[in-house]
Formats: sequence, C-alpha cells, structure tokens
Amino acid sequence: MTYRTILVYLSNEDQASRLMNVAKMVAGPDTHLIGFHTTPGVEIYPGISYPVDPRVFTDLANAYDETAEACKKAFLAETQGEEFVAEWRRAEAGGRPVAEVATENARFADLVICSQPDPEKDDYATIVVEQLILESGRPVLIVPTSANITTIGEIPVVAWNGTKESCRAAFDALPLLAGAKLVTLLEVASRGDSSRKEEMMAGDMATTLDRHGVKCEVSRTVATDISVGDEILSRLADKGADLLVMGGYGHSRMREFVLGGATRHILHHMTVPVLMSH
Repeated sequence: MTYRTILVYLSNEDQASRLMNVAKMVAGPDTHLIGFHTTPGVEIYPGISYPVDPRVFTDLANAYDETAEACKKAFLAETQGEEFVAEWRRAEAGGRPVAEVATENARFADLVICSQPDPEKDDYATIVVEQLILESGRPVLIVPTSANITTIGEIPVVAWNGTKESCRAAFDALPLLAGAKLVTLLEVASRGDSSRKEEMMAGDMATTLDRHGVKCEVSRTVATDISVGDEILSRLADKGADLLVMGGYGHSRMREFVLGGATRHILHHMTVPVLMSH
C-alpha cells in the first residue's frame, strides 16, 4: 500500500532538501510526486493614501518570481534520477489568499507534505499549514524544521482519543504504518479524567488495524502536571518514535487559539514528522 499522488508544498527553497528527504522515504515507484508553490499576488491596498513608487511593486513581483524559480530548481534537482514520476506546478494567487489556492490544489493528492510553520521565513506559513489541515480533506504530513529525519514509520505513535479526527488520521496513515514492527496507540487522558470509553475504543482500533497487518499495542497515560501536548512529546521521546499520527483541531480553531490545545502545541514544538487529519 502506497500513496499514489503526493503533493509537496514548498514556500521557499530552503525547505526543499528537508521535505524531499521525507517525500522520497514515503514515495513508491508508482507514486506521482508533485512539487507545488503558490506565488502571492502583488496588490495595492485602498487604505494607502500616499503615492507609492511603482518600482516597489515591480521589485516585489520579481522577488516572488525568484523564490518560485528557486523552489522549482531545488525540487527538480532533488527528484532527478528517482523511480517515481516528478512534476512541478506553480500557481498564481492573484487577489486570493495563498492558503486558499494551496488548499484547492492539495485536494487532489493522497497525501500532502509541508514544513512545520516558520513565521520568521514565511509570513503565510502558519495560515497555510492550518488551512491545509482544516480544509483540504487530505492527510497532511508536517516535517519539523529542526530535526534530522533518517527514518519514518519504523517506530510510529498514533495519538488516540476516540474522535473522528483521530480515527481518520489512523486510517490515513496506513501506508506509513504498514512497515512498522509495532505501532503504539497512545491514549493521553487529562488530569481527573477517569473515563474508560476511549481506552475500550483504542482496543477496537488496534484490532481493526491488526486486520490490515498492522501490529499494535495500546498505551494509556495521564497528563498530570503538564499539558496533553507535552505528554505526547514526552512519550515520543521515551519510545524513540520517528512518526506521530494524530487528529488535527478536534476542538474549534478559535478554542485552540484562546485556550491552547494539543494541535497548536505539537505544531510549534514537534520533534518528529507529524501526520494530521481533520
């Protein structure tokens, strides 16, 4: 079982080596790998009441073109000589949000690969990643900015809480889980949560995955003095995991922003590639 169509979203050329390293681990010989970049539109906002030198907009458009061409060059260099089919695509956002254009193109892929948001290098980074998770309807594999990835899916952990999102993520990750010797279904309970409903459902999920040839163990832990997100990261470190699979934004995005949440915490502090589905 492999992902037949993978879209790699590149916002700048610095991401290419890191993202393509993971993409080549995931892709099979029958995979169609698409490198994709969205060029923002250059707009004049009505609120600007003073004259602006037209060269400012020309220079900005040229900078956007240079970034797109650098991404293309890096993608083609990384895919040269590979067995899978590689295709480069570039879309012009025009007057539309970059995230919206990226999301529309992502809907035709089996899997989307993108970088952990890095606002220092890309103004649109966080918005694009969140939009891909929430609106593309596709699993999104997010690669951390500061980790040396040498394996993926050999020691995977599936964060489980019985929700639609965690269930979808587990099934979306099947091509990655298939090669694991053992998958850990990790249920993290908040302090004071004594419910055993999710634990029972985890057993059923483990049985279902076993029918796909994926061997699982169920592990339950309680986040007592730290957040659920930190507890997940701690368990990843304990197991030496090389992949986290989890549902993204089980609560509303506004609630996650105001109150905090596992999704946002993992996005900011991830240490291994994370497959998220909404």
